[in-house]
Amino acid sequence: MTTTKTLCRQALPLLFALSGLLPPAAAYAENETFITQALKAVDEGDYSTAIIHLKNAVKLEPDDPEARWLLGRAYLKKGDGNAAEVELRRLRRMGMPRQQWWLDLADAYLLQGKSRDVMGVLAEPEPLKEGEKARFYLLSGSARLGLGELESGAEDLRKAVELDPNNARAQLTLARIAIAKKNYQEAERLLDAALASQPRDAGVWLLKGELARIQGDYQDSLDAFRRAGDLDSDLELAQVGEAITLIGVQRYQDAREIVNSLLRKDLNMPMGLYLRGLLEFKDGNLTSARTDLEKVQAAIPNHLPSALLLGTIHYQTGNYAIAEELIKQYVTRQPNVTQARKLLAAVYIRTKQAKRAVELLEQGLGYGENDPTYVALLGSALMQAGDVNAGTEYLEKAVEIAPDAAAIRAQLGLGLLATGQAGRAEEQLSSAVDLGDDLLQADLLLILTQIKQKELDRALASVDNLLKRHPDSALAHNLRGSILVAKGNAVGGRLEYEESEKLKPDFFPARLNQAALDRQEGKYDSAQRRYQGILKLQPGNQKAMLGLAQLAESRKDTAGMIQWLEKAREADPAAAMPRVYLARYHMTHGDAVRAADVARELSLIYPNNASITLLYGQTLLASGDALGAEDQFRQLIALNPDSPEGWYQLAGAQLKQDKIEPAKDSLNRALNKDPENIEILVSLGRLSLKTGDNQKALEFSNEIRKKDPARSAGYTIGGAARLALNQLVEAEALLDRGEQSAPAQETVMLHARVLARMGRLKQAGLVLANWLKKHPDDFKVRYNFASLLQQTEQTAAAQLEYERILDAQPDNAIALNNLAWIYTENKDPRALDTAAKAHGLRSNDPYVADTYGWAKLAANQVTDAIALFRRAIQQAPNVPDFRYHLAVALSKSGKKSEAVTELKRLLQDHSRFADRDDAEALLRTLE
Repeated sequence: MTTTKTLCRQALPLLFALSGLLPPAAAYAENETFITQALKAVDEGDYSTAIIHLKNAVKLEPDDPEARWLLGRAYLKKGDGNAAEVELRRLRRMGMPRQQWWLDLADAYLLQGKSRDVMGVLAEPEPLKEGEKARFYLLSGSARLGLGELESGAEDLRKAVELDPNNARAQLTLARIAIAKKNYQEAERLLDAALASQPRDAGVWLLKGELARIQGDYQDSLDAFRRAGDLDSDLELAQVGEAITLIGVQRYQDAREIVNSLLRKDLNMPMGLYLRGLLEFKDGNLTSARTDLEKVQAAIPNHLPSALLLGTIHYQTGNYAIAEELIKQYVTRQPNVTQARKLLAAVYIRTKQAKRAVELLEQGLGYGENDPTYVALLGSALMQAGDVNAGTEYLEKAVEIAPDAAAIRAQLGLGLLATGQAGRAEEQLSSAVDLGDDLLQADLLLILTQIKQKELDRALASVDNLLKRHPDSALAHNLRGSILVAKGNAVGGRLEYEESEKLKPDFFPARLNQAALDRQEGKYDSAQRRYQGILKLQPGNQKAMLGLAQLAESRKDTAGMIQWLEKAREADPAAAMPRVYLARYHMTHGDAVRAADVARELSLIYPNNASITLLYGQTLLASGDALGAEDQFRQLIALNPDSPEGWYQLAGAQLKQDKIEPAKDSLNRALNKDPENIEILVSLGRLSLKTGDNQKALEFSNEIRKKDPARSAGYTIGGAARLALNQLVEAEALLDRGEQSAPAQETVMLHARVLARMGRLKQAGLVLANWLKKHPDDFKVRYNFASLLQQTEQTAAAQLEYERILDAQPDNAIALNNLAWIYTENKDPRALDTAAKAHGLRSNDPYVADTYGWAKLAANQVTDAIALFRRAIQQAPNVPDFRYHLAVALSKSGKKSEAVTELKRLLQDHSRFADRDDAEALLRTLE
């Protein structure tokens, strides 16, 4: 898309004019009329009319270079690179100086995707005029992208934007790069910047529609596509985009009307035929769909979406050989699309090519490991190939992912892919394709899901039915044992496990279950022997090593647990579970940096796994790398665009960086995807408090209480908002209700704070004391209670509370500091040591330094006291108490003039403070 309508009719060089190539004077006037009319049409955005006028001009004067040049540029505006190339190459033969048309020719090549030809033109640069540098870098960057040079291409495009901040084409291309990298917020920023300078650029609106659709904002997508169509009525891609979006939201009739409109203009338009074929497929008209799709394949043999959909139709009609060829074509070009890989695996399983199915599914496991149908298909293929151990493991994993057999079977309706437009990035569209239950181990899936859902009697009946048909099935006996153990019959379960092992000695699940049973019963040595026995037969067995790690944990042997997890990690460079356990262990035990290292390793092994991306982001956030965490959470959004989790986690990372507005936007996006999510509402409520939007915080508070009356945040957010608005009576009433309906530490502390603000200090103390009767180990509340007692001069009671805190938390610096102050006031000999310990723990805290100085002064260590008071003042110069204490120390050391100076300055600077009367009295004695 160009960034201006004007073709810029320029004066041609004198040399060119003298070459005798200008039109004869007799024809000049009529020719000039055509050109003038063409330029007027361009100014009105009517490029088709401009081309008609310019064609008339060159028909009248075939050798008019100016008309040829303007016609070439008009074709560029229209997006017809081939026609533009023809006209611009004629200019070379006609002798027009290269400087006049070389960038236009590069543009024509670019429109046709001839990136090497673009670079060939630019490799022989002409002197660049003012304003042409940005265009040069735009062409160079776009061509580099076409050649796969992403980084250098993006760098050239950024240079183009630096040179011309209003260069919409460069911003548009950078936005495409951002979309390809799934950095959707950056893409939105670039498109908004492009629209700010070129609000009528249909190309920008077109990409904005694509971006909105990718993110599931379907109404915004439709609006953007329609806007693009309004701006350029010839832009068929806008109608294609609108039709695809309508299909995505199942408005098939509306989509069909648009598709019919496209085909009325061109009966053989490939995208129109593809979309009609897709709609026919959705209506179950497979023959009509196949006819349209075969036409698309004949016109564009490499059109992958039509190949996949046509392959699906052949699969459903039993033409497996043709289906295999078509779907394989798609998988080869798009290996990361799990839907296509599942469909091809289904073809292999149908045609008894189990090993090929296993190989295919294992190759794509990094993309499909969170898809229960994908995992179940792999399990079924493995069992068909004779690997019962691995097959069982994958079937169990499928049930873990989706503990509902019907849900797994429902996902056999595979999501297909359709393209948004010819030559553009592909778009996903769902389409039901029934692969058939017989592809899966239906009996086993049913039993596993019944166990998962704790429908144990039904599971037992199902496995007994299976054993009637297959009495020697080691797998069935093992399942029966698991059901009996779950029902509380460990003895019967063990007998079934033993029978399973007898029938098939190398069936490890039975051995593993016996070891787990030993561990649960405290027979640690027996469990260890069983796990070690499995490792003798299969040294790299992950479940055995993880079992030994769990066994070490049961024995309180942390070092042994870590050792076995590390062994499991080393044994299989791609094993997820030992790394997940290690990362979580390190994070929960305060070593977030080490946790992040392990999680990073996981993310490199499974770059497209949402759970691992989430874990890596969380470890980075815990280790203080909020920016790195933000990148991971953006990747999580790209992996699961319809899930609120990524947006919610992203908001947390943004808040750590004080990116308040972006965090608010992320939380609102999360809420749009899950309006019932209490955690998101709580975060938005707390963010509203943080930004001072107390009315909004009250709205969120009401919404939280409405959805979950037992959630304490509904009361604390509302109470805090009322407190900020100085609505103390309403705040107290709400928090009192919260204490009854949703008792929590936060509610109690805020309630006490509001009561204290109202002057009801006794009641505030009762609220805290009542909580401590039920929660004696809540030292945060106990600290608040001690502070309140100290504030109300109940120093003896406060002293007891601080001492209780220190019995449990001897290194609590704040409790030590406050207790040291009480000891000093009471002339308790423990004051100095207590203050010294507090200062040792928090030497940079001015309040702790002040307390230590006061204790030193009481112990007649005046010089040390003065030094401590000066340090406290240096760190917090506006705290009047520190300066009063310094004046007292100075007077005590005999430095009366310094003390008087300090007191006068203090009384002048601070009209009100707690020790003002004492300061005035001291000044009178010194003067």
